[in-house]
Amino acid sequence: MFRFLSFILASFFALHSFAQPYCKVRTFTIDDGLDSNSISEFAESPDGMMWVSTWNGLCNYDGYSFRIFRDNDFSAKTLTSNRIRLMRPTSTGNVWCSTFDQRAYLLHAPSCQFVDVTNMIFQHTGIDFSVRNIIPLFNGVSWLLSNNKVCLRIDENYIPDASSNQIVNLN
Repeated sequence: MFRFLSFILASFFALHSFAQPYCKVRTFTIDDGLDSNSISEFAESPDGMMWVSTWNGLCNYDGYSFRIFRDNDFSAKTLTSNRIRLMRPTSTGNVWCSTFDQRAYLLHAPSCQFVDVTNMIFQHTGIDFSVRNIIPLFNGVSWLLSNNKVCLRIDENYIPDASSNQIVNLN
């Protein structure tokens, strides 16, 4: 009798331990305003915005709607590709991006425009920089890591605004 009762109690606890909590899941698609169903990454910025990198641009979600950032035929061409491979929100509100061809861009939040950082690196150093990863720090400084064993420390405070070509102080 004791063995039978132990078996019943062990079975009850085993079944109860596999129970899943209820989670409400919402799926977003292009019907909801997302610009592509192919997502590379997503992350939350310090200000609570959700950022999504897709094969057709960069999106942010404020809890109600999506806003899309990409080059199109009507704007000045900055991005070499709208296929965003990785993105990293920063503590200053900007977003680092790398396209499919491994070029680095910074989405300047106040102007909502992309800055071609790879081109700036080439102009200043002569290095053909292919981005492997981007590591933003808490103080507006980021590390850009490349495939050819080069690491660059970039301070966002000294990156020019794409719309004015002037150095912008983001503090």
